[in-house]
Amino acid sequence: MCTDIEKTFMRRCFTLARYGLGEVKTNPLVGSVLVYKDQIIAEGFHERYGSFHAERNALSNIPDEYNAVLPQCTLYVSLEPCNHQGKTPPCTDIILEKGIKKVIIAQLDPNPIMSGKSVRLLKENGIEVKVGLCAEEARQLNKKFIINQTQKRPYIVLKYAESKYGYIGLKDKQVWLSNPQSKVLVHKWRSENMGILIGTNTAIVDNPQLTNRLYSGSSPKRIIIDRNQRIPKTHYVLSDQYESIIYTTDMDYHLPSTSKTIVEIKESDQTMQLTWIMQDLYNRGIANLLIEGGKELLTHLIKNDLWDECRIIKTNSTLNQGIKSPNIKGIRTRSARLGSDKIEYILSHNLKKILTE
Repeated sequence: MCTDIEKTFMRRCFTLARYGLGEVKTNPLVGSVLVYKDQIIAEGFHERYGSFHAERNALSNIPDEYNAVLPQCTLYVSLEPCNHQGKTPPCTDIILEKGIKKVIIAQLDPNPIMSGKSVRLLKENGIEVKVGLCAEEARQLNKKFIINQTQKRPYIVLKYAESKYGYIGLKDKQVWLSNPQSKVLVHKWRSENMGILIGTNTAIVDNPQLTNRLYSGSSPKRIIIDRNQRIPKTHYVLSDQYESIIYTTDMDYHLPSTSKTIVEIKESDQTMQLTWIMQDLYNRGIANLLIEGGKELLTHLIKNDLWDECRIIKTNSTLNQGIKSPNIKGIRTRSARLGSDKIEYILSHNLKKILTE
């Protein structure tokens, strides 16, 4: 049975973990606190990709006066500690080294190869281990990492704006629906994702830059599907200095810029192509992906359950003809007003099942 104060300490781990948003890349968000007599005496979080993990940061910050009582302390951590050598030493090593005798973990590592191994190692060395405190909150915190590890693809976020009549645009003509505040929010979303994907029609009609220009942080890697070389070579995604990955079925695809990567699509069926592209992006280190494509791309992803979250910008635009919004069915988790626009957040049924099981 978990006590309220134990939940308080674990939720402090979650708060610390979120400080790593946008910095840990393909790694999970993790926070850790060390507690002595119901008082936090040290804390840490995974600050950036390649740096020390949360447990090591916390246990390296212990005030000298507490060194003698470490066996009486409890270490809280939001994700199962690692026990393998990677870019940093195993976290289980420093737990054993410091003589910690009790560890409380919110969630096991979702990687099937790793899950539970550190718990077994700690128990074999005489450490009391509890797993599952605030587990659903922990899964929500690291939903992207869970999808990466279990599905071997990026966490996929769909985004589109629609008029008050349910239209998202006109054929062969660029239409702007949302307000300036929502545009800033979209650039914030870009800063939080490692990749941004559009299809051929969106690239041709809108000629977007797909960069983050209105919010702090970096720009995502641009990914474009151009199966048959239809996008004009003068468009931003093909001609500017920023990096792009272009997926095509025609490898006679010559561009003057060395910042562009041309990838041949290996599948012939369009549905299989999208699945293959997502797996290829994951193998290239893209952990989360923002989709700013048009109706065709969105519909294919929705139809094949190849999405995790959708963010719909509902506007006051009076557009009443053209391209209808895609038909999406999911779980509406929340909504927010942003000036004249309303932002709706939807989770896929598949993701909801993963987060609550």
